[in-house]
Amino acid sequence: MSNKLLKDPISNIQIDENVKFEDLIHNVFIIYLEEIHNNHQQLSQSYDPENLHRFRVGLRKFKSFLSFIKDFIPKKEWNYANKLYKSLIKPTSKARDYDVFKSEYLYPSYTHNKKESEFQKVYEIFNKKQNSVHEYIEGCITSDDYMSYLNELRIWVVDSHWHDKPIKQYKYRGKKLISLINKMVRKKYKSINKNKKRVLDFNQKELHRYRIDIKELRYTIETLRPYIEYGKKEAEFLKNMQEILGKINDTYTAENVAQNLNPDKSKTQFGPYLAKYAVKKRHKNLTQLQNIK
Repeated sequence: MSNKLLKDPISNIQIDENVKFEDLIHNVFIIYLEEIHNNHQQLSQSYDPENLHRFRVGLRKFKSFLSFIKDFIPKKEWNYANKLYKSLIKPTSKARDYDVFKSEYLYPSYTHNKKESEFQKVYEIFNKKQNSVHEYIEGCITSDDYMSYLNELRIWVVDSHWHDKPIKQYKYRGKKLISLINKMVRKKYKSINKNKKRVLDFNQKELHRYRIDIKELRYTIETLRPYIEYGKKEAEFLKNMQEILGKINDTYTAENVAQNLNPDKSKTQFGPYLAKYAVKKRHKNLTQLQNIK
């Protein structure tokens, strides 16, 4: 493949409901690839939290669809693409943790306790750590290694290696393809809805996995909207569950970040204050999960 093809932006490809399944897969990946490319370019030119967020969302959309069609591409190819995704998303993850912690936990506590020297000290320590994280990411996303991962992802999408695996569904189109996609969506939704009955017994890791499953299904439904015979009630359920589970995940993040902000490793009121606040919010959100239908 020529360097020119790898550098040229790929134009949007509309999803036609009469396209074959294998071409639909390729078209969706092409669209996500362009979104990732454009968002990365914007982030590289103007690094800020909003551009970083858009870039991360684009990567997660790609991963959501990759998970959705996992059974229809060779395992080796899926693992390769998933590894590239992890290499691209991992360096950016800590930034969101710090941004959420600052806006939802640290900043509110600081504004109400400005006269408390320990809060001021911890706030200064946090700012240094947060700035350091963003400086690291800004350097990372323009590094040679990172650009190489983006290039590998482009090659993987454009070359379409999953076509090498003979699958009868690749010939599906029209009503048959719509039926297949809806069957896949209903299966995933049914699993998510069933697991809701057990969600209050989930540990942190299980809650995190459950939230990702919901997010991935939401992104896939948004992408394949022309194909989905889906009710508003189900879509609203997924949205509400994702929002609350996201807030619960943030409480665990707050605790982890707070543990690394103890000034001079001394005991202060700061850690216990935020820990209790996080636990209180977690219990409140867990209770709300029971009321979602």
